[in-house]
Amino acid sequence: MRDEQKQNAPEVAAADSEIRELRHTLLTHVMRVLFLAGFPALIVGGYYVATDGNWMYGLAYVVLFCALGILYVARRIPYHVRIGALLALAYGLALLSVFRGGLSSNVRLFLLMLPLMAVVFLGRRAGFVALALSMLTMSEFAGLFSLEILKIPVSVQVLSHKPMAWFSYTLTLLFVSAFVITSLNQLVSRFREVLIKSHDLANKLDTQRMQAEQNAEYAYLHAVRMQWVAEFGNALASLRRREMVAWRTVRDMERSLDLYQVNVFLTDRTGSTLILAAAAGAQGEALVAEGFSVWVGERSLLGQVAQTGREQVRVLSPDEAEEFPLSRVEMALPLVVRGELLGVLDIHSTEATFSDSDMQLFRVVAGYVTASLDMLAALEEINGQLQEMRTLYSQYTTAGWRSLLEAKLKLSYTAGALPEAAVQTLAAEALRDRAIRSCPPVEGTDDYLLVVPLIARDVPLGYLAFTRSVEQGDWDAETRVFIEAAAERLALALDNTRLLVQTRRQAFYQEQLGRLDDVVWRNPSTAAIMESSVQELGRVLDAHEVQIYLTPVQWEAQ
Repeated sequence: MRDEQKQNAPEVAAADSEIRELRHTLLTHVMRVLFLAGFPALIVGGYYVATDGNWMYGLAYVVLFCALGILYVARRIPYHVRIGALLALAYGLALLSVFRGGLSSNVRLFLLMLPLMAVVFLGRRAGFVALALSMLTMSEFAGLFSLEILKIPVSVQVLSHKPMAWFSYTLTLLFVSAFVITSLNQLVSRFREVLIKSHDLANKLDTQRMQAEQNAEYAYLHAVRMQWVAEFGNALASLRRREMVAWRTVRDMERSLDLYQVNVFLTDRTGSTLILAAAAGAQGEALVAEGFSVWVGERSLLGQVAQTGREQVRVLSPDEAEEFPLSRVEMALPLVVRGELLGVLDIHSTEATFSDSDMQLFRVVAGYVTASLDMLAALEEINGQLQEMRTLYSQYTTAGWRSLLEAKLKLSYTAGALPEAAVQTLAAEALRDRAIRSCPPVEGTDDYLLVVPLIARDVPLGYLAFTRSVEQGDWDAETRVFIEAAAERLALALDNTRLLVQTRRQAFYQEQLGRLDDVVWRNPSTAAIMESSVQELGRVLDAHEVQIYLTPVQWEAQ
């Protein structure tokens, strides 16, 4: 119960404050109404008093009305002083009425107003005190009139001299006042409870609104961060070097996530050392230039994370971070794929700690960086394999062409006369750069020279050389494009022809080997086999003399 009261204390205080403000406002309105209604009442009462010849009562009414006017105008008077004075004025009117007319006057009305105003403006206790004062007043005047200590004219006396009449009127006043006080007290109590509940509900609504605003702000920031992460992942996918991935990571994280320091360590070829590949900030860049490195497995946070493959967070003291003195919390995330350590993402902040959302975001970024580094490693491996395959294919193609050229094939074909020296010089340059080359007329000629390399499957086969007269001018760009396309198709056609010749030769050799097998296996003796083999090989290879010798190996016992 006490805990509940403590929890509702702010709402109770707010409700009490609102009730006080309501009472202040109600008092001001009541005094305005009484002041406006009191002026005509004063005129009527004054006429009535003048006809009776009781000028003292008239003077008393004027004094009470002036006092009411002062209370209405002087609003800076404290609240309790104003309401006390108003209750005193009501009690004074009751006394004047009972003195003038006894029970035939408005004493009951004024004495009823006394506890009514007290309970409304001061509360239940004040109402019962005012009721007790009203009962005491009625009792006193009952005795005074019954004992004829106080006398009034017979014409207005009515029942004022009878004690039972005073007793009856007193009970009636008591019942009515008790009913009014109890009713108003219940209404005020209920009104107070309603105010407390309304304030409690308003506070809850404010709390929920603030929580909703915080949730909306958090959702907006989370959406912005997720958008940044998506753009960051797309940016990493377009990079083709590990160093570029590292630098892009540290710079984007520092700018977009408001971090103190971001470092990316990459493993060397042996996998035993972490080398600082990229760092955001002047201090980190200086460490990169110095070649800062960490051994895998050493007692530092980075060494332990690299060895265990698990992320770690450490709160730093001011003298604990030597390289980054403003850092207060550090988080290291391993960049591991399929059990292989690629590096470590090291993050520092000047705040006391990282939030759960921050750490989750860092894990997503580390995943993107790991995937990008793994993709680049796979691309490097594939490129190495492709380069090896290209080298082998180039060697195979070169050997094939060498074999064909050794068979005394025609090495060149010329239509017209060409300057050999100039062609050879320009051809060497074109084959070296694998690009079309041209030169203006050289000494001894009046023609432009154009050399186009013949390259098929990344293997240079030769070149095409063209000349053009000075009148025709040099080759324009469109013509050069056409010549390059024609040279590419010609090179492929020549290389395809080489492949066809090699295929036919291999087919021929296979056919001859098949015949040799037939000849050999048809002869039952060793001498017949050697004779048939020598004759068949000499025929196939176009040899004038063929010899075969058998030299058995002498095996010695171990």
